[in-house]
Amino acid sequence: MYELLEIDNYRIGISTKDDIKVKTPCLANFDKETIDIGGLKYKKPFFEGIKENGYLRPYYSIPEKIGEKFLNVMKREIVPVHILNSQKLNKKYEACEGELFLFNEAEERRFLKVFLNLREKHPDKLFFIDCSPEEIPVYAFLGFDMFPYSEEHERALKDFLENRNKVYLEKEANSSIKTKRLLRIAYKEFSEHLLRNMKIKNKREIYVSTESLHRPEAVYWRKKIRENYCPHSNFIVLLPCSAKKPYSRSKSHIRFIKSIKNGIKNKKQYYGITQLILTSPLGVVPRELEDYADYDIVVTGDWSYEEKYETKSLLNSILKKVENPRVIAHLPEEYKDLCEKVEFTDDLTETIKKYQEEIPEGEYIKFRKISEFLYGVNIFPRDIKIKKRKHTFEIYSEELLARYDRKLNLTLKGAELLYKNGKNYVEIDFELKGDVFCKGVIDCDKNLRAGEDVVIVKNGEVTGFGKAVVPGYMMKKLERGKAVKVLRSV
Repeated sequence: MYELLEIDNYRIGISTKDDIKVKTPCLANFDKETIDIGGLKYKKPFFEGIKENGYLRPYYSIPEKIGEKFLNVMKREIVPVHILNSQKLNKKYEACEGELFLFNEAEERRFLKVFLNLREKHPDKLFFIDCSPEEIPVYAFLGFDMFPYSEEHERALKDFLENRNKVYLEKEANSSIKTKRLLRIAYKEFSEHLLRNMKIKNKREIYVSTESLHRPEAVYWRKKIRENYCPHSNFIVLLPCSAKKPYSRSKSHIRFIKSIKNGIKNKKQYYGITQLILTSPLGVVPRELEDYADYDIVVTGDWSYEEKYETKSLLNSILKKVENPRVIAHLPEEYKDLCEKVEFTDDLTETIKKYQEEIPEGEYIKFRKISEFLYGVNIFPRDIKIKKRKHTFEIYSEELLARYDRKLNLTLKGAELLYKNGKNYVEIDFELKGDVFCKGVIDCDKNLRAGEDVVIVKNGEVTGFGKAVVPGYMMKKLERGKAVKVLRSV
């Protein structure tokens, strides 16, 4: 029985069998007859132990023309998975059932396709990979639970568990051509798998390598902007990023904002201007969403082809959402390749004055845009009122709906609005007295990601609000462990 404690592509959990508990990821010892995982023992089928590099590893050779009949009966404790050239037989492996799946190395694309599909189908099962110590960070990130035992493997796994972040992962992937290629292919070609199993985190991201552009967190941002963001006006100002975040607290952006305000007639016109900040690796950050773009990068002034392509593509997708956009670019020289059919200016105030009559009057829509970004819909009614209390904003209608302190925090009344839009919900049938466990989930939003806001519903009524611990597609598959960490309840 497996309990998933934490997931961010990598998995932290506890496996229990015969009253023995083992925390994963972990290492496994092999002898002639058994696999020993912290006292948890399995008998070995279809392979024999071979001494290599000081430890015993599984060895199995399954011919390509094995036949579908053999695969159909592989429903047992242990399933050794041999990646084949045959796509048809690889697909058959997805139907295999077992407690422990054993993988060896294979060509990266076929390997990832078979493994990631099996990993999603069996979130409560254990997966072993026969690998060298330097390969552990990449395989652990992908979701493997067990690795061969040796002192070198033990040190490598300990280092990963102490540094399980993308900067460490991308650095360690440089240890070999194989791990570099494996991570690059996983980032670029299997991003949907990685996105489903990533955790939404409210902490600063550091981007230092060329792989960072395709990191799940960066891909997630661009995907959300492309799908959920629409400019609130067709008068658009493009601005460069800054080292300090949020941008509006940087010296350069304080000047930009002042220049824009000096060019308009009244305060309402300021809210009638859409401000877009161009940056890598996120591509485009709308002014309203800058608090959610907490990151740091190596700034040299040089943009790679891929950085230019991703930013230009995202910007064009945004501009297509408005009719007859007037686009003003107040950008350094190195940004010019990113923009087409825009007017560049060195004097932002005078350019704003020139088009003053085209600028519509607007309203403060920051929280509406944040709601659209997070949930795909503006949950707030038309008549909201904003009260500022030192560092916090409070959003009211008839009652308090949310508080905002660089992040949006819904009250139970705000959660009701989210549920009415059919978003981010988990349905239960018991009295809520603590956290929600997977076994108690009747239904849920399958698109939920770990770390996202969750509305807890009983008999059509909101009874609580919290954060998802595991992805929505896993909640009903897992028999043990938390589904939602409850923050508020009725």
